[in-house]
Amino acid sequence: MTTAWGPSLVFVAFAAALAQGCGSDSSGNSTFVVTPPADVDSGGPVGPILSDDSGASSDAGTCVPSYESADGKTLDLLILLDKSSSTAGTKWNAAVTALSAFVTDARSAGLRVGLQLFPRPIDSTPACSFGAYATLRVPFTTLPAGASTLQSVLQSETPEGVTTPTYPALGGALLGAANEVALRPTTDVGAVLLVTDGDPVGPSPLCGGVDPAILASIEALAANAFRAPQSVRTFVIGLPGVTQSTIDGIAAAGGTTRGFLVDGSQVQTALAQALNVVRNAAIPCEYGLPASVVAGTVSLAFVNVSYTSAPGAAREVIAQTTDCSTGGWTYKTAGASTSIVICPTTCERLRQSDTGKVDVALGCATVIR
Repeated sequence: MTTAWGPSLVFVAFAAALAQGCGSDSSGNSTFVVTPPADVDSGGPVGPILSDDSGASSDAGTCVPSYESADGKTLDLLILLDKSSSTAGTKWNAAVTALSAFVTDARSAGLRVGLQLFPRPIDSTPACSFGAYATLRVPFTTLPAGASTLQSVLQSETPEGVTTPTYPALGGALLGAANEVALRPTTDVGAVLLVTDGDPVGPSPLCGGVDPAILASIEALAANAFRAPQSVRTFVIGLPGVTQSTIDGIAAAGGTTRGFLVDGSQVQTALAQALNVVRNAAIPCEYGLPASVVAGTVSLAFVNVSYTSAPGAAREVIAQTTDCSTGGWTYKTAGASTSIVICPTTCERLRQSDTGKVDVALGCATVIR
């Protein structure tokens, strides 16, 4: 299913949303809602499925749900890599090696990955242009098939450039990720992974009236992208040279709490570990609603989430929650689509099993914590 918006319209709308918040971080609208959205079915809610002990349908007895496999969403991950001259040597070699291993790792299979590097070569395009950075060095490609292209580009690049123009680079990367997700809004979610070794420097002096070297300007980009209807999160890995406060500020604004600062004594090993943590955190615990719910045949009032840790294991019903602080699941709205989102603490627990399976249980009244 595709959206009616083309990439150019997404670019204009998303750019406007980013620019609107560059001077402040005042938008407080969350992408999560604590109660189910209104049913799309005009015929009214469908009642629970009941059966007696024999399994036959009955007006009284225990509710027996039907189970449908939950369709997990695909992660569109855009890697934004700092290639300024300060990364030359150990840091650059470690980044190329670790990222090359990341895209060929079996655990990355199924991810859609794009690549952009900054700073861009000096040309006639304005240095502040988001659009220039939204045109990716490697367009999104599915792993593992696209791994060789990503590796080839990484290995062909050479660090150069005396500035760290994080503001336009991140703005463009967020646009690029949003454009990609907009092509498949019901099945994909987007994230940008910023890998940098320096605090923001340039372009000088201003970008559209905004000082691009002020951290708050960059945080506002990440915050507005995270809060947009087509939400894009920002993860940050800091190589030696950048401050923890800088990467934490950008990551927190982008919905990922804090950055990962790489140990300067073991750059390659620490970077590889950070990439694994990011991949685990970035792969979404987000699932599309079954077709029967989208069509309104089954009401949102009779939707539950079921989890089995292994084949044959007992099912666990995960409660819907009005506050993700204690786990559970909730609804996320993105444009015209609605998704089931497992809360972070519950998501982390479910990921501990390599054989776990999430199903959507239909027909019984939603269990609400």
